[in-house]
Amino acid sequence: MNDETNNSLNENNPSNENQQNKQNENRNYTKGRLISMLVLAFSFSVAQSVLIALVVGQVLFGLFAKEQNNALKKLAKQLTD
Repeated sequence: MNDETNNSLNENNPSNENQQNKQNENRNYTKGRLISMLVLAFSFSVAQSVLIALVVGQVLFGLFAKEQNNALKKLAKQLTD
């Protein structure tokens, strides 16, 4: 009987409710951080893949193009002047 009284008092104790609320808030905060980290990791991997594809494309275009890239040539001339 004494244990039942202690359990019922602990369940209705405001400090226990506050602790449970804090734990729930911490869990929600952790879940939010985890989701944002996963979204950022996915975004960075997509951006990295696009960047690598662009670099490979530019190198291949520079190797196999019949004519020189005049815009790039002009930019290089402006940088050296």
